[in-house]
Amino acid sequence: MSETATVSHRYERTEAPGRDKQARLSALERYFLVDTPREPVFDRIVELAADFCDTPIAAFNLVGDGREWIKAEVGLGRDHWPFAPSICAHAVQAAGSFAVPDLNGDERFSRHPLVTGHGLRFYACVCLETDDGYALGTLCVADREPRPTGLLPRQARLLELLARQVMTELELRRSRASREAESEQRTRSLQLIAQELTEETASREAAQDLLLQAQKMEALGQVVSGVAHDINNVLAAVQGAFAILGKRVGDEQLRFVIEQGHRAGDRAGAIVRQMLSFARHEPVRPRVLRLQDVLPPLETMLCHAIGRRHRCSLMVAEDCQPVLADPHQLDVALLNLAINARDAMPTPGVLAIRAANDRDGRVRISVTDSGIGMSEHVLERAREPFFTTKGSAGTGLGLAQVHSFAATAGGLVEMRSTLAQGTTVSILLPPSAVELTDVTRVAVPSELQGNATILLVDDDDQVRAITAELLRDQGYQVREARNGPAALAYAALNPIDLLLTDIAMPGMEGPDLARHLRHDREDLPVLFASALAEALDPAAGLMLVKPFTPEELSLHVLEALGRLPAGSAKRLSGGPLEPPRLVRHLRDDRLRLAYERWAAIRGTRRLPSLDDFDVDGLALDEMMFCTVEPGTPEAKVRVDRLGEALERRLGRPLDGLPLAIGDEDLFGSMSGAYRRCQATLAPEYDWARFRMGGESIRIDRLVLPFAADSIRVSHLVGVILFTEPSEGARHVDNDSP
Repeated sequence: MSETATVSHRYERTEAPGRDKQARLSALERYFLVDTPREPVFDRIVELAADFCDTPIAAFNLVGDGREWIKAEVGLGRDHWPFAPSICAHAVQAAGSFAVPDLNGDERFSRHPLVTGHGLRFYACVCLETDDGYALGTLCVADREPRPTGLLPRQARLLELLARQVMTELELRRSRASREAESEQRTRSLQLIAQELTEETASREAAQDLLLQAQKMEALGQVVSGVAHDINNVLAAVQGAFAILGKRVGDEQLRFVIEQGHRAGDRAGAIVRQMLSFARHEPVRPRVLRLQDVLPPLETMLCHAIGRRHRCSLMVAEDCQPVLADPHQLDVALLNLAINARDAMPTPGVLAIRAANDRDGRVRISVTDSGIGMSEHVLERAREPFFTTKGSAGTGLGLAQVHSFAATAGGLVEMRSTLAQGTTVSILLPPSAVELTDVTRVAVPSELQGNATILLVDDDDQVRAITAELLRDQGYQVREARNGPAALAYAALNPIDLLLTDIAMPGMEGPDLARHLRHDREDLPVLFASALAEALDPAAGLMLVKPFTPEELSLHVLEALGRLPAGSAKRLSGGPLEPPRLVRHLRDDRLRLAYERWAAIRGTRRLPSLDDFDVDGLALDEMMFCTVEPGTPEAKVRVDRLGEALERRLGRPLDGLPLAIGDEDLFGSMSGAYRRCQATLAPEYDWARFRMGGESIRIDRLVLPFAADSIRVSHLVGVILFTEPSEGARHVDNDSP
């Protein structure tokens, strides 16, 4: 019996359930077939189809959204079918096989270009279906002659087998592509994990290095602190002895020798303070400095530091304004810059130190060398702590100390450098709003001295002996004790008018001794002394730092006895004063009003309480209320409330948050303001000009200190005004500070 195939029943097949267009197109995309080139495996399959079906044409084609393209073909010589009316697009709507014995006689396809233009008459296909029933395209055969009986059964079965083979290949490639994608994803994930591990390892190593450096500095600080304590005790005895000799010796030649020894002792004291400053064991002690007086004496030391092979010069402008800064930290900063300049000049060069008023009203102290200069990358990193270009020979702390000094003094550091030409480092400081007092003119009122018995307690025999002799020269009766128990025994049997005691002593320390004596006599005056300023607690009472001059000793004793007003010793011995000319510099009504409210509640207290501060009518939108967090050596400042105008300037709220570096760039360093206000027990005012948005804007800042205990600054209130060029109606044309 001859083989025949019945095809009429296949014309009426309806679309299978779930064969919606979008789902079919999504299935097609999963196989990564769109617009891919021909592949040999599919070429062989269509060749077999044409051969076994005895047709001149065979093709593996795919049906997309509005387009139809050929993945493999025989006898066509093209890579796409005309889409509308598409024979294959019609076929994929039906399940299984599809055949048209005579395309010319089928009204659906009789006008197809392949029929009218290329004489195609017979068409048969098997849909390429996924496991979930979506047809991607067809494996088809065609002839230019009609075939009324269609394909033979064995040809139809073979075409179905070849279609399954196509789908098997497609499933394999999809599985392979999926595995490759998963492998790539895993590789990327592993690479990311490896990168994170590398970064974490580097971060931990950097943190460990910083910790090691910090531990080294802490250990160094402990050593320096102990050495400084002993040296300051020695200096107290030496300086006191020179002071006594200076008063009792009349021979001019001997007096000259004594004066030179006294100056050498002063230099030794400065060196100790520099050591403590490096080790962060020395509190900041700002003073009003006239640079015309304090810088020229440094020229010899700085020139000696860079060596004779380099030329060195120092010049200070006559009109240079005074600044408020710690003189010893200024010495250290300039010495650091000079040493850096020396190391940057491998051949004989020039070091120039200049101080003058800057155009924006600040004071500029610049150090310029003719050395090798720095690249932009090195210049950018130069301010980082522990960064050094000197290898093991450098610590990386020099410029960090310079930046720290400038920030503490309310200023900043600018650096300019050109390779092979040299470097200029400038310290820009605000002019002082505090009056400059001439300490050398202070005369201790001799009529107030004497007529009192002082119990002097110190475990250092030399310091105790010299201090006792200085006090006797001032007319006092002095009783000496080398420790707490001996002092208690004497005081139990004899009246005393003042206890002058060292703080750190073996067995019983000075504060414990004072508490025991005040148990029986609450009003006993006490003056504490210590070779380390860090050991002095402001809440404990009046304090004297070794080494001290006879004048400092006299003033502190008189204040402790109540013969001078509170604060006299600090003021008359050169400490910063309450700024009487500060009000003259407050060029805005809002600043003056805030200052007057602060001054009104201060009264006779060292510092007023924030609870008493009346804010009614003040410019609250332009004010910042801050709390100094206790127990933080670096004085962290937390913002309690930020005015709306300042919040708009910053672009975000700050309430309840600590001030970050970027915030302090805009509002100024409140941590630095805290340290200066604590040192001076007075408000701080400064101003500067900046360029914002192409315009010059003036920023005025008044910082008012408050204390819960009248001694330690616990709160700061800042009034910060941004003045645009067009503003000025509320300003008064006072002289700038």
